[in-house]
Amino acid sequence: MNKVTLLIVLLVVLVSGACSDRESYLEYRSIKHYEWSKRDTLTFVVDSSLLQPNSIYNISIEIATNGNYPYQNIWLYVQDNISDTIFESYSKEYQLADEFGAWKGDGFGSVYQLSVTYKNNVRINTMRDYTLKIVHGMRDEPLFGVEKLGVKLEKAFYE
Repeated sequence: MNKVTLLIVLLVVLVSGACSDRESYLEYRSIKHYEWSKRDTLTFVVDSSLLQPNSIYNISIEIATNGNYPYQNIWLYVQDNISDTIFESYSKEYQLADEFGAWKGDGFGSVYQLSVTYKNNVRINTMRDYTLKIVHGMRDEPLFGVEKLGVKLEKAFYE
């Protein structure tokens, strides 16, 4: 019985270590009073010393909303300089709830957090700082119910 217990503990430690090695960058920006103005650009600067050159990463956006968020989706306008030093712009729509109104992601009380894919299989070749700028593209001004937004870079599984 001791060998089985030791094997299980070792397996859990190895899996936990493998998961934490993949996450290279995670940072959040809190939204003041949970009211996100279209003029409030959330800027994330990824320190290149946290990344490994010539590695492949998946980039996700972490969205935390509360019960005051009035929609099932969110539009985000994202600019990044990941593939070049010149910024490229993208419009992204993400579904935060299903057609029946059930929130996706993990929740506690009235706060739900969802990790959504921004870009997959991005090769980081140059050791320089990478910047992502995010504003919301919803009609509301301000947009209520967004508590925080984050950006996460993880090494790809097969890397």
